[in-house]
Amino acid sequence: MEAPKQGGSMRERVYFFSLGTVLLAGLYFELNPLVYLLIGLLFFEGVTNLRIARGQEAIHASGVIAMGQVATAARGRIDIDALRVWRLVMASVLLLCHALFYDMAWFVLWALGFAMLGAGLSGCCPLVFSLRLLGFK
Repeated sequence: MEAPKQGGSMRERVYFFSLGTVLLAGLYFELNPLVYLLIGLLFFEGVTNLRIARGQEAIHASGVIAMGQVATAARGRIDIDALRVWRLVMASVLLLCHALFYDMAWFVLWALGFAMLGAGLSGCCPLVFSLRLLGFK
């Protein structure tokens, strides 16, 4: 039996790194349309489960274990992709913090940007890992 692959695939790492970079650049240069475009992209990808980044479908279809997936044979699996849920959660939090509570929660946006950047550099996203522990595939 093959052990789970540690860390995410290279394309997922590049995807997380790109999202973090775009978010941080949009926040630093106060490019609100860029931030809203990123939020819209995350919502679109989360709702439709279509991936804009090239090659994501090939990774998903090949069954590669990514982002530190843990074997949960004893648990029931939820038939929703953890990265899809991650996109919806990130888009929702970004939208709430940027559109409604920017004056009070600006630091959350920066923390999410650096977290995405860190997930891209390390290949380990704690939220995706937690979602997979909860039973998402």
